[in-house]
Amino acid sequence: MQMGRYEVLLADEPESLAAHFRLRYQVYCLDKGYENPADFPDGMECDEHDAHAVHFVAYDRSSGQAMGAVRLILPEHPSFPCEQVGGFDAAALSGIARERCLELSRLCLPKTRKSGPRLVTEQGESSAASMLQSCEIAMTLYQAAYEFSLSQGITHWLGFTSPAMRRLLSSQKVRLEAIGAPLEHRGERQLYLIPCRFLAPQLGRFQRPAYRSAQQARQVCVSVA
Repeated sequence: MQMGRYEVLLADEPESLAAHFRLRYQVYCLDKGYENPADFPDGMECDEHDAHAVHFVAYDRSSGQAMGAVRLILPEHPSFPCEQVGGFDAAALSGIARERCLELSRLCLPKTRKSGPRLVTEQGESSAASMLQSCEIAMTLYQAAYEFSLSQGITHWLGFTSPAMRRLLSSQKVRLEAIGAPLEHRGERQLYLIPCRFLAPQLGRFQRPAYRSAQQARQVCVSVA
């Protein structure tokens, strides 16, 4: 089976988790200014939700460079971040068991500019030159999230989405259900509910497994060495 350009690792050991947090620091603190860099003197952006989440990092297979990341906040969390922000129709979730939901957040994607590659989040507009790369990384991360969700019995995703990311997902025929009006939250955002069954036609066709444990990957490298 032909391997894709990017490999996704479940950040379950210190080095990969640090790579995840560094990408978020670059994007949310330095590039976008959504968080105060002074609050993260170690150059790693994290918050209280990370204790109830799993983290993925997409690496370029040829260079080993971390190119993208996403966080999945698990239903064990007392409340999802989107619930704290509000601005959505709670009735849309009334028929869904909480333990079957998770929230996608902190999606970071690369964007290529004339000055060179630079990381941005889903809210950034992508040029034509970088759209394909951003799309490939996003779908690789989403496929890892989808496979993880299936393994955990998750049936629905929640997530605030920007117009740019909505267009990217729509281009891949991923169906989104808006459950709230657009609001200002780190730029224009709208909360969407994504039933995992909507993802199957698009993400079920990708190669499997969609991700590896970083801990297991490290053990393989050590045994080969």
